[in-house]
Amino acid sequence: MLDRTVLLADDDQDLAAILTERFKSRAFQVLNADNAFEALRLASDHAPDLLCLDVNMPPGDGLALCEMLAADPRLASTPVLVLTGSVAEDSVRRCHQLGAYYIPKGGDVWSRIDPLLKELFPMPQPIAAIQRRLSPVPRLTDVVAPLESIDLVDAVFALLGAGEDLDSPPEKSSHDVPWVLCIDDDEDFSDVLRERLIAHGVAVERAFDGTTGYRTAYRQQADAIVLDFRMPNGNGDYVLRRLKESPLSADIPVVVVTGEKDRFLHRRLLSMGAEAVLAKPLHFPALLAELQKWINILPHAMV
Repeated sequence: MLDRTVLLADDDQDLAAILTERFKSRAFQVLNADNAFEALRLASDHAPDLLCLDVNMPPGDGLALCEMLAADPRLASTPVLVLTGSVAEDSVRRCHQLGAYYIPKGGDVWSRIDPLLKELFPMPQPIAAIQRRLSPVPRLTDVVAPLESIDLVDAVFALLGAGEDLDSPPEKSSHDVPWVLCIDDDEDFSDVLRERLIAHGVAVERAFDGTTGYRTAYRQQADAIVLDFRMPNGNGDYVLRRLKESPLSADIPVVVVTGEKDRFLHRRLLSMGAEAVLAKPLHFPALLAELQKWINILPHAMV
């Protein structure tokens, strides 16, 4: 059963046909578009789970299409793969600003897409076993960053070639006290953590899935991040890797919290750059002790 949908927008019909079959082999329903306006219509009508967009499509700039789609709240957290035959610095920079994966076109394009699909959409074990017949491929080192919503009228002009300047730096934090970003799909856990940290003089922002969490970390750089492992739109290892690969977020200390008991997983997360891995149910004093290494926290809760 095909329960996931990808919008594949590319005017190269030969490449689109190949990628369509590849996506179908990974249990995706494929929506095809060969121009930016058709891609916009399909995305608006269907809200796909993944966007795979060519940069150079008629009638305008495919990267500007990404800007327009990100202005739709239903698509703001949708992963985006940008296909391009260009290695121009400007294209890479814009992908970075848009929070998109930069995928150079070439004979090995699928070998760059496939590992990302496995990270973004983990397969149930029986399906994963079937997919092992494919040979392993190298991991793509992607460039990432989030996107601010833009005005729809501005997006239309951008699509037609009058794009905005995307070179502005991330926003400064609006908090006057240290603040922590909690990335966890468990709203009850996030609520409790926020209340307890506020009592210790720490502000808390929350995100409830992996992609939104990373983008929030970029928009306003937190003093520390508390990161769950099992989440929609990217597990903790996926988010951690993206955080550490971007120079804009690489230095933010990350504490992973997880109910997983696998010691190998804990070691792997530490090797990827996590400052600590704590077990759920969370012992709050242990988290407080870790955060105190990096930010100023009141040792005793305010009454």
